[in-house]
Amino acid sequence: MRMKFLVNGAFTSAIDNDFCIKNPLKGAEVVEKIQPEKEAFTEEEVRSIINFAKTDEIFGLPVYIMFQTGIRSQEMRALTVDKIDFEGGIITIDKAIKRNGVLGLPKNNKTRYIPIRPEAAEFIKTKITASKYIVGDTHYVTMEGFRGRYFWFFDRLNKQLKKAGQQPITRKSPHSVRHTVATHWQINGMPIAMVCQLMGHHSTEVTDKYTHVNNNRVLSEAVRNYGLLG
Repeated sequence: MRMKFLVNGAFTSAIDNDFCIKNPLKGAEVVEKIQPEKEAFTEEEVRSIINFAKTDEIFGLPVYIMFQTGIRSQEMRALTVDKIDFEGGIITIDKAIKRNGVLGLPKNNKTRYIPIRPEAAEFIKTKITASKYIVGDTHYVTMEGFRGRYFWFFDRLNKQLKKAGQQPITRKSPHSVRHTVATHWQINGMPIAMVCQLMGHHSTEVTDKYTHVNNNRVLSEAVRNYGLLG
């Protein structure tokens, strides 16, 4: 829309100055940009990723936490050790690294609390080595630094899979982890309103875009599990 406004203004000025006689943009409609759909990792891929994350000492813990919580990458970069309640099994998300690199509030300016299973809390506790930030220790890392570590994690994982004679996992963006978590929560029967709250979305309409429940096997299981009796 902004580009159309600028170019339209240029043609209008050109007509006024007798450089051309017609504005080719007059009546033109702006085509809405189609955003590519983010893919979710499969259940088998998630199993391989988490198993490797448990053994990877370089970046395994952040990846493990991301798959347990669906936390945004900018929130993961801002996550500090003191925000993890190991006894209560709750992670508090009240900070995020903004696009300008400044520490601020999470998206939608809303603090949220993500429960984690007792075994996950215990594992995270045994793997904590940082004194402050989970990623970066005393200082949070840049987005480029975070993505570099994330993709390097998959390079190490695929190297191990190749050695074991298994298929490598196609690298997907850190944001795809959120799609994966939301999808699997819903597949496992969690009501979408709860998924929405845990993901930190402002409405279930946003959550719908994150879930990828379009598999016939999954839909058949849902009918069997939640269909009418009789």
